[in-house]
Amino acid sequence: MGEAAIKAGLIGAVVSSLLISLKLIPLAGTCLFLFVDILVWISVGYLTVHWLPLPKQPSIALGTGGVAGLIAGLLSGLFLVILGIGQYFWFGGASGLMSHLPKASTDFYSTVGVSPAVLFSGTGLALSTILICLLNLLLAVVISALSATLFARSPR
Repeated sequence: MGEAAIKAGLIGAVVSSLLISLKLIPLAGTCLFLFVDILVWISVGYLTVHWLPLPKQPSIALGTGGVAGLIAGLLSGLFLVILGIGQYFWFGGASGLMSHLPKASTDFYSTVGVSPAVLFSGTGLALSTILICLLNLLLAVVISALSATLFARSPR
């Protein structure tokens, strides 16, 4: 059981990290890849069940799929944090990041009452990255566990 979770989790982490790298391409933002991320977590659940020994029990698949999702979510989240830190310094800190934003974006943030200088400061970026990582981790665990359970229950 543990081996199935580790193998599926590592494969999920690699695929998710590649997707995170693709999000750096302009016009291929986060929303475009959200559906693909969900497919990755479903695939992690499937791989977990595929590598489980027979008989494939849904209760065991639930826990093993959750562990695989946890591994994949933690590793891809770590990659996202490292990439975010790299981007922050690559662009020259908060002022460098803000200089690359379109005027419409900074106007939007000001309109909704969020100071772009605070949002793109080191603290603002750290908090938003942590929030994204936690959401990514939660989705990875829940979707992988549920999909593993469903795949374990399906007839072969």
